[in-house]
Amino acid sequence: FFFYCMVHGITLINAKYQFTSVKITMLCYYSFARWAFARPMMAKVESIELVGEEHLPTQGTGAVLICNHASDIDPGILMKSLPLQLSFLVASFMDNIPVVGTLVRWFGNIIIGTDKWRQQVHERLVGGNTLVVFREGEKWVLAQDFDAPMADFYPGFAAFAYEAKVCIVPIVIQREQVEIVPFQTNPMFRQLAENENEREEPKNVLRPVKCCVRVCEPIPPEAFVDMTKEEAVPWIMKTARARMETEL
Repeated sequence: FFFYCMVHGITLINAKYQFTSVKITMLCYYSFARWAFARPMMAKVESIELVGEEHLPTQGTGAVLICNHASDIDPGILMKSLPLQLSFLVASFMDNIPVVGTLVRWFGNIIIGTDKWRQQVHERLVGGNTLVVFREGEKWVLAQDFDAPMADFYPGFAAFAYEAKVCIVPIVIQREQVEIVPFQTNPMFRQLAENENEREEPKNVLRPVKCCVRVCEPIPPEAFVDMTKEEAVPWIMKTARARMETEL
């Protein structure tokens, strides 16, 4: 019944917006991911408020969404709260986990370090997809200082946006009520990572009970396309971080 409803709904959407078969397939996989994974991931989250929805890009307009990363359920929070079809940039060790890597790609995500992954990022953005990047990686979570400011950003998101000439939308997950719980996963997963730095996992993690997803003012491509890449990347990083820090 679920699959019938999903396929019927996608058929109606396609009739209205005339999506390509590739986009229909991605939408189908994403809808299933929201139902099968995001919903159980969010089981203990009582409420999510979305503020600044007017700053979100329209579906079909390429954009890089960057977000602070303080919890292992952050992807679920964004999938549940944002009215967009999202793709995520995912840590490389996920590709070494049997079945998981395949599912991650099926659901429209891009795994760092896999074959032609940078080309995939560029093609997705130019093709009108919305890519979510947690620009701190796991640095903040691994530091285990839950009162610390955001960790340093990796520069990749700024380079991706500059090369594809798309906007950057800073997003902040404000955690209004949280629990600190032991991080529980199969230790085998991390040991499959080829990069030794990725084998470390946090002892504890934050689990929001109530949170607010606040969408900050976007950085349009017109603000940086006339700069050189060497000028634009640090400027984008500084500007995006400043807009996010005002909301934390």
